[in-house]
Amino acid sequence: MRELDDWAIAEHVAGRLSAESAAMVKLHATEIAQKVLYLLQQLHGGDGFMREYPIARPGTDARILTIYGGTSEMMKPIVSRSLGFGVRR
Repeated sequence: MRELDDWAIAEHVAGRLSAESAAMVKLHATEIAQKVLYLLQQLHGGDGFMREYPIARPGTDARILTIYGGTSEMMKPIVSRSLGFGVRR
């Protein structure tokens, strides 16, 4: 994920990052973060969901990342259209 992020930053700085590529990076990064943190919370059992434990905050943050900057559900059609799939008009 770090290499993909570095690539996207370099492309953005160079002015070459398309909206479709940005959507792909955002979708992939937030989905991976959510899956990893969910597994970590499961590893901690019920404590993983209690605010008193440090693992709870990153888990909550990962869920909200799928909303900020465009929801993951909105990123999926952008990505699919860029790959040649999706609804044709």
